[in-house]
Amino acid sequence: YQRRVRGRKWQNCISFAGQYFDAQLYAITGSDDIISAGLINYIIEQEACHEANEKEVQNPVLYATINWLTMVTDQSNFASSQVFQCRILPSDYFQPIGAGRFYKGSFLKSIKFQIFDVNLERLLDDLGYYKIKKLDKPIQLYNVEEGALISVKGSWNQLNTVKDFFDAKTLELTEFSFKGYDVISKNCSPSTCDFLFKQNDLAQQLGFPLSQSSFLPLNSDALYS
Repeated sequence: YQRRVRGRKWQNCISFAGQYFDAQLYAITGSDDIISAGLINYIIEQEACHEANEKEVQNPVLYATINWLTMVTDQSNFASSQVFQCRILPSDYFQPIGAGRFYKGSFLKSIKFQIFDVNLERLLDDLGYYKIKKLDKPIQLYNVEEGALISVKGSWNQLNTVKDFFDAKTLELTEFSFKGYDVISKNCSPSTCDFLFKQNDLAQQLGFPLSQSSFLPLNSDALYS
């Protein structure tokens, strides 16, 4: 895959998923993104409500967000805070981010699961979004309070770094550390919280600090179950 265009990699993945799984919803996420348990439960509840409402002419074919959390685990990063709330600002290029998208299975089948441009290296999420807009299908946006999408940034190679986020004129980043830890702990499973907040065998490899002093202690009673 190293020599293939990135768009083709993503399209191959969703095509494979459509071929081998008959799902009501298909979630899209990057390698450094976490779709929290709280978010998954919220989307499932929303989908069930839409399906039960016989008065709705069209249910959303996409659940997505313009509002997410970024957690910085690399202490050598210029940012002193560890959790930021990110928001896409209204502009001419206004659409939900690619991570944390939940596509309706019936919609994907109708377009033969073609939602990524196989000729592109960047801007891969545009094709699926513009197909929805062209067909005039409904989209439902969710926010951090309803379910947390978390982008984890460390010392590994990334398509979009924290610096890229700060430099982007279309994004607004707000310091969110204290409330952010609470949101993450309530949305994520215990095992995910252990991974994010505690030392483990992969700590150094993934860029976590050697000392836990910079991480706030979590009350296990507050973890999402």
